Amino acid sequence: MTSFIIIEVADGLTAVELPYGKSPEDTAAAQGGTLIDEGPFATLEEANDAIDNLEAEAEEEEGQA
Repeated sequence: MTSFIIIEVADGLTAVELPYGKSPEDTAAAQGGTLIDEGPFATLEEANDAIDNLEAEAEEEEGQA
């Protein structure tokens, strides 16, 4: 079964497929990123929705600072 995690890379947040048998941390490192949310998310759409929510929260926090 395919699942996805969210990582941060140089150009922002992105969803990547979590290979079977690999840890979220190892997958993020292999992609050159930092693990943000290990989910797991069942679909790419769910992971992208989570990214949208994370980005909206970050914008809200910046507006309050």
